Amino acid sequence: MIEALFATLKEKHYTISCAESCTGGLLADAFVALGGASEVFAGSAVCYMTPTKTMVLGVPKDIIAEKTVVSSEVALAMAEGCRALYQTDIGLSSTGLAGPATPSDPAPVGTVYIGIVTPKEKTVLSLHLEGNRKDIRHKAAEEAIAGLYRLLKAEPSEL
Repeated sequence: MIEALFATLKEKHYTISCAESCTGGLLADAFVALGGASEVFAGSAVCYMTPTKTMVLGVPKDIIAEKTVVSSEVALAMAEGCRALYQTDIGLSSTGLAGPATPSDPAPVGTVYIGIVTPKEKTVLSLHLEGNRKDIRHKAAEEAIAGLYRLLKAEPSEL
């Protein structure tokens, strides 16, 4: 699926950046595994700790306090933040809980939000994934790539 997304980004002349929490660099890895990735992929900020989301991506502290880092609002703010940081057409983000469960978790393990900001749209994918930590992280990255691909294929060609 990453090859199809890469081709679509090139076709539309879009650049992309990522803001990763629960995927921990898997989105960046998917892009940089492709030859010629630098034609579209600017970079990825892995912002795992809560304060890093604010310091690096500009996610408002009040949104984190009100909604928690495992929320659609934070996913969208992360996508907007990386788009601004890297000055790209698209921002793609992941935030969620890959496990194991702890008493202070704000949501069940497997809850993941994917933020997507394009020149034409802002959207969040809400995922409820199953499996172990590794499975959830990989499924989240796959779903982010597939979700962005579907969104781009559905939009009109011209900017």
